[in-house]
Amino acid sequence: MKRLLFTVSVALISVMNCQAQLVLKNVEDFSVGSNSRYLKIKDANNLLPGPSGDNVTWDFSQLSISGTDTAFQEIVNAKESKYSSTFPNADIAEKNNDGSWVFQQKNKDNNIVWGVVSEQGLEMANTTPYTFIKRPFKYKDSIGGVAERKYSLQGQPVNGTNTYYTIADGWGTLKLGNKVYKNVLRIKFAQVFEDRSPSSVTKITIVSYGWFDKDHRSSLLKMNHVKIENKWYNKEDSEVMALINEYIAQ
Repeated sequence: MKRLLFTVSVALISVMNCQAQLVLKNVEDFSVGSNSRYLKIKDANNLLPGPSGDNVTWDFSQLSISGTDTAFQEIVNAKESKYSSTFPNADIAEKNNDGSWVFQQKNKDNNIVWGVVSEQGLEMANTTPYTFIKRPFKYKDSIGGVAERKYSLQGQPVNGTNTYYTIADGWGTLKLGNKVYKNVLRIKFAQVFEDRSPSSVTKITIVSYGWFDKDHRSSLLKMNHVKIENKWYNKEDSEVMALINEYIAQ
């Protein structure tokens, strides 16, 4: 019995120590010139993010991490972009190969988002920004608040809010294709936009999960689910992407 109790105690201490030590200092900490490439996973609508909690094993070993359908993002100087006047407080921008942009103010301990440009070129600037991530980040850390934005759509003014909540909801082991990553922190990003124009109200709900480890600044795996609702249509879509490579500029 003593030996059994000793074994259980050692196991519990080991788990608690791992949890206490899993502090990531470089999540989304990119400088101008950095880039990353992701593989888009087919049949994303059939994949679920799995449980939250301590010492979880997220098993996506069945996924084939190969193919040619990829997404590429690079970090550029926001002051040198053609949208610099729309986002004067941003110093870096995430430029995606689908034509979309995310404009951020990068600080030592966080990234603040000042707005986005859609794939179609719609400029949506935040009048009050939101904190996308903070550093360091550890299990059960969270960020939340309400941001506001304004833009024009088809000649009509749009005023919007973004109620956001970010939490590191789990840690453990990620099995991704034929690779196994230990001491992984999963971060859940939830955003609810309500954009009001004189003619309609559009609600956009985005729930995303990212799996991070100490050896990468990009997420190893991304899962995004988007739901759009207004009086004309309802639309839902999911996207899953696995990191192929990243380059970190110094």
